[in-house]
Amino acid sequence: MRAGKKFLTTAVVAVAVALVVGGAGAANAGTTLVSFNTPAPKFGGAAYSGLQTKSISSRAGLLSQVGVGGSYTISAKQCVGSNTSCGTTVPVGSGANLPNSISAGTKNVVAQMRVSTFHVVDVQVSGYFASN
Repeated sequence: MRAGKKFLTTAVVAVAVALVVGGAGAANAGTTLVSFNTPAPKFGGAAYSGLQTKSISSRAGLLSQVGVGGSYTISAKQCVGSNTSCGTTVPVGSGANLPNSISAGTKNVVAQMRVSTFHVVDVQVSGYFASN
């Protein structure tokens, strides 16, 4: 009888963990604007938003309320992973649409952002991104 109760308790805990993890993943659905606050490393390194799952094939991603430290400017593109299957690079003011040909359901979609000029310090980049 104790083994059955232990199994039931373990099963309930496993289901609860699955629900929590599933809920966290849903927060990064492609149509939801998700905040980011990350440095663009010195000497031309890229800054990245958090990972999302693409919801609508080829729909432009959205950068919104973008802030860039030190009065620098950035350009951005939407990519799968760190630098594969990227869309077109566009200049970013306070926001931008990021054209791409990424298919719906693709995981690990990010906004990749680079400072437009050479810089010898890390440059903080913040804002919101939706892969759509």
